[in-house]
Amino acid sequence: MALETHRRAIRNGLPRVVAALVLLGLSLAVQALAEPLGLPLPLWPARAVWAAGALGSGAMLMGLLEFARARVGGRASAQLAAAFLLWSAELALRLYRASLEPGTGEVFGLIELLCANAAMASLCGGMPWLLRAQRAPREAATWLLPRLLFVLFLLCAGALAAWVRLDGIDLAHELDTLSGSAATLWVLFLAPWAALVRSLRAAVRVASRTQSTAEILTG
Repeated sequence: MALETHRRAIRNGLPRVVAALVLLGLSLAVQALAEPLGLPLPLWPARAVWAAGALGSGAMLMGLLEFARARVGGRASAQLAAAFLLWSAELALRLYRASLEPGTGEVFGLIELLCANAAMASLCGGMPWLLRAQRAPREAATWLLPRLLFVLFLLCAGALAAWVRLDGIDLAHELDTLSGSAATLWVLFLAPWAALVRSLRAAVRVASRTQSTAEILTG
């Protein structure tokens, strides 16, 4: 019998991903509220916010590792493996940027953001594979929307990067200019993550349902 570990991967990976999103969302929300108000965070709160983000990134990496190790019919998913590798780059860049002087590392921050969104696009491509193995085709279909939104975000970011490079524009200056359209940027950024949360809720319901005797014997 081929090795089947998709059920264990879902049950072990989903709690880590959910915890990661809570920590990452908390750290992002504090920064997003403080900056427009012109309220620089004191040293220790700023470190606590960074630590929450780093812990969230680490938890996400552990959750993606569980998914990347999943087997259906003895085979793994290339998209879930790609999600793990891309998020490894995100965490490495996050830790590296912490060693830089404040106000520097905008380019590394942009690459970190792209790695995170690319990792989630790959996750959204691989999760339906796991859910279909769980006989949950309706829940698997919910992952199409967040994947499309993450890909759209990456295309927009790629277009911006090409514009900056071809026209020789100062990236830091342009980011400051774009901040004037903060509402539009936040919608573009948050939309795929909001869709991801919706899909995760459906996956959690699959993971928490009662197993039949046949599922236990074959899973």
